[in-house]
Amino acid sequence: MKRNSPRKVFSYFAIRLGAILIILIALVAVILTKFPPKHVCTQIACSDSLTLNFSHNLDYPYTADLIGNNGEATRVTCDTTGNVSTSSGGLVTAVCQANALTINQFTPRQVTIKITWSSDSYTTITRPEYDIYEPNGPDCQPTCYQAIVELTLP
Repeated sequence: MKRNSPRKVFSYFAIRLGAILIILIALVAVILTKFPPKHVCTQIACSDSLTLNFSHNLDYPYTADLIGNNGEATRVTCDTTGNVSTSSGGLVTAVCQANALTINQFTPRQVTIKITWSSDSYTTITRPEYDIYEPNGPDCQPTCYQAIVELTLP
């Protein structure tokens, strides 16, 4: 009886082990192709919004009257402390700043804007260009529409 050298025995097992690994890799690739892992979405929230950037800071209080092309209207009043109140009964919320106003849940295609403050007022009609914002990725909810309008105030 002839004995195999250790080198031949090692070579024999290495070839078979390599073949088994190649088969296993191919099998896993086929399984992942037919059954891809489930896409998991995070839960980051967003809201539709229209932001008005002012060319200069406004003194509080100031008021913004907005009328959308669909007839939707809201009045936002920013008081002397920067707090906000709206005429829409909580359907629309807003964030007041001296140099900007963000109105949430208000995204008309065209809007008439009248800003009134202590020393003056400004009126314009604009067509906001809304960007799509998907904080959890394109295959996950929510999808929000947000626009920024630059207002050159007197």
